Amino acid sequence: MPITDIDYVRRDVPRTLPVKLHDRELLEIARAKAKKERHVAKKRADMQAESKKRKAEIESEQKQVEAMAVELDTGAQLREVLTEEIWRDGMVHAIRLDTMETFEKRSPTISEQQRRLPVQPNGNGKTGTLPLLDQARAKQTDTDEDEGVDDDASPDSNVKKRRGKKGKG
Repeated sequence: MPITDIDYVRRDVPRTLPVKLHDRELLEIARAKAKKERHVAKKRADMQAESKKRKAEIESEQKQVEAMAVELDTGAQLREVLTEEIWRDGMVHAIRLDTMETFEKRSPTISEQQRRLPVQPNGNGKTGTLPLLDQARAKQTDTDEDEGVDDDASPDSNVKKRRGKKGKG
């Protein structure tokens, strides 16, 4: 309500001043505040999840950058290449099929050495047994029977029996 009989400099000037709130207005503000707090909490959680995701992406790309740096430094890149292993001069040679370069030379494993033993063909024309292995097996069986080795006994007791026989003879 305007005041009369006064000399006005300005009229109806809006200003922000404290106003006493009613209970209904307090309730509306409380609900709006709770809603905003939920939104803020959700955005913070989303930000943390996004931060973890970005961090993982950065780490992954950093590993790729480091691998590329090694490739640039060495001038080589690890790739799958077909190879062959051949027997030469009592050794196994690993050869790259793209360049025919020998990149590894090693002693053969026991199973690789066994394939070099002479083989006795079966009667049906197929590859048979290894005569040296058969001879060794037969000799071992004969020795076990002569020394009274019990197949069901513990290995330690069989060793003691063999040692006892050798000491008596």
